Amino acid sequence: MHRSGTSLMASWLHVSGVKMGDDLIGPTYGNPRGHYENRDFVDLQQSWIEANGFEFVLPVDAELKLSEADLNKAKNLIERHRSTNSVWGWKDPRSVLFLDTWRQLLPDCVVIIMLRPWRQVIHSLLRRDRRQEASAPKSWLVPLWHHPLNPLIIDKYVQTWICYNRHTLRFQRQHPDQTLILGAERLYSNREEISLKLEANSVSAPVEKLGGLFQSQDWEEDTRNLAVSPNVAAQADELESEFTKLLL
Repeated sequence: MHRSGTSLMASWLHVSGVKMGDDLIGPTYGNPRGHYENRDFVDLQQSWIEANGFEFVLPVDAELKLSEADLNKAKNLIERHRSTNSVWGWKDPRSVLFLDTWRQLLPDCVVIIMLRPWRQVIHSLLRRDRRQEASAPKSWLVPLWHHPLNPLIIDKYVQTWICYNRHTLRFQRQHPDQTLILGAERLYSNREEISLKLEANSVSAPVEKLGGLFQSQDWEEDTRNLAVSPNVAAQADELESEFTKLLL
Protein backbone atom coordinates (compact mmCIF):
# COMPACT_ATOMS: atom_id res chain seq x y z
CA MET A 1 0.00 0.00 0.00
CA HIS A 2 1.10 3.57 -0.60
CA ARG A 3 2.75 5.44 2.31
CA SER A 4 3.98 2.20 3.86
CA GLY A 5 7.75 2.44 3.60
CA THR A 6 8.00 1.12 0.06
CA SER A 7 10.30 3.97 -1.01
CA LEU A 8 12.68 3.28 1.86
CA MET A 9 12.77 -0.41 0.97
CA ALA A 10 13.25 0.33 -2.73
CA SER A 11 16.05 2.80 -2.03
CA TRP A 12 17.82 0.17 0.09
CA LEU A 13 17.62 -2.32 -2.76
CA HIS A 14 18.71 0.34 -5.26
CA VAL A 15 21.87 1.34 -3.39
CA SER A 16 22.58 -2.36 -2.83
CA GLY A 17 22.83 -2.92 -6.57
CA VAL A 18 19.40 -4.30 -7.44
CA LYS A 19 18.44 -2.97 -10.87
CA MET A 20 15.22 -1.06 -10.13
CA GLY A 21 14.89 0.64 -13.53
CA ASP A 22 16.45 3.39 -15.59
CA ASP A 23 13.65 5.97 -15.33
CA LEU A 24 12.89 6.23 -11.62
CA ILE A 25 10.46 8.78 -10.22
CA GLY A 26 12.53 11.17 -8.13
CA PRO A 27 11.71 13.58 -5.30
CA THR A 28 8.24 15.16 -5.19
CA TYR A 29 6.01 16.86 -2.64
CA GLY A 30 4.98 13.37 -1.51
CA ASN A 31 8.49 12.09 -0.95
CA PRO A 32 11.39 14.58 -0.95
CA ARG A 33 13.95 11.74 -0.94
CA GLY A 34 12.56 10.13 -4.08
CA HIS A 35 10.04 7.41 -4.80
CA TYR A 36 12.34 4.93 -6.58
CA GLU A 37 9.41 3.86 -8.72
CA ASN A 38 9.95 2.62 -12.25
CA ARG A 39 7.86 5.04 -14.29
CA ASP A 40 7.02 2.41 -16.94
CA PHE A 41 5.43 0.05 -14.41
CA VAL A 42 3.63 2.90 -12.64
CA ASP A 43 2.13 4.21 -15.88
CA LEU A 44 1.06 0.75 -17.03
CA GLN A 45 -0.58 -0.28 -13.77
CA GLN A 46 -2.28 3.07 -13.30
CA SER A 47 -3.74 2.71 -16.79
CA TRP A 48 -5.11 -0.70 -15.75
CA ILE A 49 -6.74 0.79 -12.66
CA GLU A 50 -8.30 3.60 -14.69
CA ALA A 51 -9.53 1.16 -17.36
CA ASN A 52 -11.49 -0.53 -14.57
CA GLY A 53 -13.16 2.75 -13.68
CA PHE A 54 -11.05 3.83 -10.70
CA GLU A 55 -8.28 6.33 -10.00
CA PHE A 56 -6.82 6.01 -6.51
CA VAL A 57 -9.47 5.03 -3.99
CA LEU A 58 -10.91 1.53 -4.32
CA PRO A 59 -13.79 -0.37 -2.71
CA VAL A 60 -12.73 -3.17 -0.38
CA ASP A 61 -13.83 -5.88 -2.82
CA ALA A 62 -12.38 -4.43 -6.03
CA GLU A 63 -11.26 -7.10 -8.51
CA LEU A 64 -9.53 -5.51 -11.48
CA LYS A 65 -9.78 -7.24 -14.84
CA LEU A 66 -7.12 -7.26 -17.53
CA SER A 67 -7.47 -7.88 -21.24
CA GLU A 68 -5.23 -9.91 -23.50
CA ALA A 69 -3.79 -6.65 -24.76
CA ASP A 70 -2.94 -5.68 -21.17
CA LEU A 71 -1.09 -8.96 -20.68
CA ASN A 72 0.88 -8.43 -23.86
CA LYS A 73 1.91 -4.97 -22.65
CA ALA A 74 3.08 -6.52 -19.39
CA LYS A 75 5.09 -9.18 -21.24
CA ASN A 76 6.74 -6.56 -23.42
CA LEU A 77 7.56 -4.43 -20.39
CA ILE A 78 9.22 -7.36 -18.65
CA GLU A 79 11.31 -8.14 -21.70
CA ARG A 80 12.49 -4.53 -21.90
CA HIS A 81 13.52 -4.38 -18.27
CA ARG A 82 14.69 -7.91 -17.59
CA SER A 83 18.34 -7.93 -16.57
CA THR A 84 20.43 -10.91 -17.61
CA ASN A 85 23.42 -9.95 -15.46
CA SER A 86 21.91 -9.04 -12.10
CA VAL A 87 18.91 -9.20 -9.83
CA TRP A 88 16.25 -6.77 -11.00
CA GLY A 89 12.85 -5.60 -9.90
CA TRP A 90 10.52 -2.64 -9.60
CA LYS A 91 8.65 -0.76 -6.92
CA ASP A 92 5.05 0.32 -7.29
CA PRO A 93 2.43 -0.21 -4.56
CA ARG A 94 -0.17 -0.77 -7.30
CA SER A 95 1.55 -4.06 -8.10
CA VAL A 96 -0.22 -5.82 -5.23
CA LEU A 97 -3.48 -5.44 -7.14
CA PHE A 98 -2.03 -7.53 -9.98
CA LEU A 99 0.24 -10.02 -8.20
CA ASP A 100 -1.34 -13.08 -9.82
CA THR A 101 -0.64 -11.62 -13.26
CA TRP A 102 2.96 -10.75 -12.46
CA ARG A 103 3.62 -14.18 -10.97
CA GLN A 104 2.14 -15.79 -14.08
CA LEU A 105 4.70 -13.89 -16.15
CA LEU A 106 7.54 -14.17 -13.61
CA PRO A 107 6.96 -17.51 -11.84
CA ASP A 108 10.19 -17.31 -9.81
CA CYS A 109 9.70 -13.77 -8.55
CA VAL A 110 10.06 -12.75 -4.92
CA VAL A 111 7.41 -10.32 -3.68
CA ILE A 112 8.42 -7.93 -0.89
CA ILE A 113 5.45 -6.41 0.91
CA MET A 114 5.69 -3.46 3.28
CA LEU A 115 3.01 -3.26 5.95
CA ARG A 116 2.31 -0.15 8.02
CA PRO A 117 -0.56 0.23 10.54
CA TRP A 118 -3.59 1.55 8.72
CA ARG A 119 -4.10 4.56 10.93
CA GLN A 120 -0.57 5.76 10.22
CA VAL A 121 -1.03 5.19 6.49
CA ILE A 122 -4.19 7.31 6.50
CA HIS A 123 -2.52 10.16 8.40
CA SER A 124 0.40 10.00 5.97
CA LEU A 125 -1.97 10.16 2.99
CA LEU A 126 -3.69 13.19 4.46
CA ARG A 127 -0.38 14.98 5.04
CA ARG A 128 0.67 14.25 1.47
CA ASP A 129 -2.62 15.53 0.11
CA ARG A 130 -2.37 18.76 2.06
CA ARG A 131 1.13 19.40 0.72
CA GLN A 132 0.02 18.63 -2.82
CA GLU A 133 -2.96 20.94 -2.84
CA ALA A 134 -1.79 23.76 -0.58
CA SER A 135 -1.15 26.04 -3.56
CA ALA A 136 -4.28 25.04 -5.48
CA PRO A 137 -7.21 27.43 -6.04
CA LYS A 138 -9.42 27.70 -2.95
CA SER A 139 -6.58 26.15 -0.99
CA TRP A 140 -8.33 27.14 2.23
CA LEU A 141 -10.69 24.22 1.56
CA VAL A 142 -7.87 21.68 1.53
CA PRO A 143 -7.36 21.45 5.31
CA LEU A 144 -11.10 20.89 5.69
CA TRP A 145 -11.38 18.12 3.08
CA HIS A 146 -8.15 16.35 4.05
CA HIS A 147 -8.78 16.55 7.77
CA PRO A 148 -8.58 13.56 10.14
CA LEU A 149 -12.15 14.25 11.25
CA ASN A 150 -13.66 14.28 7.75
CA PRO A 151 -15.38 10.88 7.37
CA LEU A 152 -16.05 11.40 3.64
CA ILE A 153 -12.38 10.98 2.71
CA ILE A 154 -11.24 8.82 5.65
CA ASP A 155 -13.57 5.90 4.91
CA LYS A 156 -12.53 5.89 1.27
CA TYR A 157 -8.83 5.77 2.19
CA VAL A 158 -9.32 3.03 4.77
CA GLN A 159 -11.32 0.96 2.30
CA THR A 160 -8.48 1.36 -0.20
CA TRP A 161 -5.99 0.13 2.44
CA ILE A 162 -8.25 -2.88 3.03
CA CYS A 163 -8.49 -3.61 -0.70
CA TYR A 164 -4.73 -3.49 -1.25
CA ASN A 165 -3.97 -5.65 1.74
CA ARG A 166 -6.68 -8.21 1.07
CA HIS A 167 -5.03 -8.80 -2.29
CA THR A 168 -1.68 -9.07 -0.56
CA LEU A 169 -2.85 -11.52 2.11
CA ARG A 170 -4.57 -13.73 -0.45
CA PHE A 171 -1.37 -13.92 -2.51
CA GLN A 172 0.76 -14.64 0.57
CA ARG A 173 -1.47 -17.53 1.58
CA GLN A 174 -1.22 -19.02 -1.89
CA HIS A 175 2.52 -18.44 -2.31
CA PRO A 176 4.11 -18.13 1.16
CA ASP A 177 7.57 -19.16 -0.08
CA GLN A 178 7.66 -16.27 -2.55
CA THR A 179 6.33 -13.55 -0.26
CA LEU A 180 8.19 -11.52 2.35
CA ILE A 181 6.03 -9.28 4.55
CA LEU A 182 8.06 -6.62 6.33
CA GLY A 183 6.85 -4.18 8.96
CA ALA A 184 7.64 -0.64 7.86
CA GLU A 185 8.42 0.50 11.38
CA ARG A 186 10.56 -2.58 12.05
CA LEU A 187 12.66 -2.26 8.92
CA TYR A 188 15.54 -0.51 10.65
CA SER A 189 15.40 -2.26 14.02
CA ASN A 190 15.15 -5.70 12.35
CA ARG A 191 17.55 -4.85 9.51
CA GLU A 192 19.97 -7.70 10.21
CA GLU A 193 17.26 -10.36 10.21
CA ILE A 194 15.65 -8.85 7.11
CA SER A 195 18.99 -8.65 5.30
CA LEU A 196 19.60 -12.35 5.96
CA LYS A 197 16.10 -13.25 4.77
CA LEU A 198 16.61 -11.28 1.57
CA GLU A 199 19.97 -12.96 1.05
CA ALA A 200 18.27 -16.35 1.36
CA ASN A 201 16.07 -15.26 -1.54
CA SER A 202 19.08 -14.22 -3.69
CA VAL A 203 18.57 -10.51 -2.96
CA SER A 204 21.59 -8.74 -1.52
CA ALA A 205 20.79 -5.81 0.79
CA PRO A 206 23.73 -5.21 3.15
CA VAL A 207 22.79 -3.79 6.54
CA GLU A 208 25.25 -0.90 6.29
CA LYS A 209 23.53 0.34 3.12
CA LEU A 210 20.33 1.12 5.05
CA GLY A 211 21.91 3.32 7.71
CA GLY A 212 22.17 6.49 5.64
CA LEU A 213 18.64 6.13 4.25
CA PHE A 214 16.60 5.73 7.42
CA GLN A 215 15.27 8.90 9.06
CA SER A 216 13.54 8.33 12.39
CA GLN A 217 11.36 11.44 12.04
CA ASP A 218 9.68 9.87 9.03
CA TRP A 219 8.10 7.30 11.34
CA GLU A 220 6.79 9.52 14.09
CA GLU A 221 3.36 8.20 14.95
CA ASP A 222 0.38 10.50 14.50
CA THR A 223 -1.96 9.78 17.38
CA ARG A 224 -4.83 12.09 16.42
CA ASN A 225 -8.25 10.54 16.05
CA LEU A 226 -9.69 9.60 12.68
CA ALA A 227 -13.36 9.95 11.82
CA VAL A 228 -13.83 6.47 10.39
CA SER A 229 -16.98 4.38 10.35
CA PRO A 230 -16.91 1.68 13.05
CA ASN A 231 -17.53 -1.18 10.59
CA VAL A 232 -14.75 0.02 8.28
CA ALA A 233 -12.34 0.40 11.20
CA ALA A 234 -13.24 -3.09 12.42
CA GLN A 235 -12.45 -4.60 9.02
CA ALA A 236 -9.10 -2.81 8.92
CA ASP A 237 -8.23 -3.85 12.48
CA GLU A 238 -9.02 -7.49 11.74
CA LEU A 239 -6.90 -7.49 8.59
CA GLU A 240 -4.03 -5.73 10.33
CA SER A 241 -4.14 -8.34 13.09
CA GLU A 242 -3.82 -11.13 10.51
CA PHE A 243 -0.78 -9.45 9.00
CA THR A 244 1.06 -8.93 12.27
CA LYS A 245 1.34 -12.72 12.60
CA LEU A 246 3.35 -12.79 9.37
CA LEU A 247 5.78 -9.92 9.93
CA LEU A 248 9.52 -10.35 10.15
